[in-house]
Parts: sequence; structure tokens; C-alpha cells
Amino acid sequence: MKIGRKTITTIISILGIIVSIFLVSMEFITESFCPLFWGVPACYLVLVSFLLVRISQFDWDDLRIKIICFYAGGFSGIGLAVWFSYNQLLGFENCPSFMEIPLCYVSLVAFLIILLLGREKS
Repeated sequence: MKIGRKTITTIISILGIIVSIFLVSMEFITESFCPLFWGVPACYLVLVSFLLVRISQFDWDDLRIKIICFYAGGFSGIGLAVWFSYNQLLGFENCPSFMEIPLCYVSLVAFLIILLLGREKS
């Protein structure tokens, strides 16, 4: 059974949305749970990035909407992930972790896969 590009990006974006919603809820409960990016908790921005990738997978009449949403979400997500992974690695920031794995690293891998697979051609 062959799994297609759209299926993989759909699964990754949905899992990213679920984890991001959890992190946003933790940010509401425990302030300063997520590191800040220009005064905004990073988990909010990562949620928006995953949502944009997911929105790009909907059936739109206008192909431009799909392209803009995919690349805006993908590149903003990869930018945030690189920034926070770099800061985590150097010890400047602490990303939320799952099983002692910083989630900024997980986001970096997720957005790399999304961008490398590319958007669905249609």
C-alpha cells in the first residue's frame, strides 16, 4: 500500500495542530509555557503555520489561495522551528518537551517533511 504525499502532509499537519492546541492551552494555564517570538508565544504562531498548511489542502476554486496558504504556513513554520531549535541548542530558550525531546526539533522535522514533499499539484 502506497501512502501519497497529500496523506503524509495531512497527517503531519493534523498532528501538528493537535499538539499546538495542547501547547496553546498550556500557555493559557501556565503563562510563559512557550517561548516568545517578538512578544507572542511561539505555540500560537506554530499553530497558525500548521493551520495554513492544512487549509491549503482544502478544495479551493482559486489555486492561488492553496499556494499562498501552503508556502506561508510552511516557510513561517520552518523559520520558527529553525529559530527556536537554534536557541534551544545554544541554551538561550527552552522549548516545551515531550519525553525529553524539545518540540521545536519535532516541528523542524515536521515542516521540513511538509516542504520537501511539496504541495499537492492541482
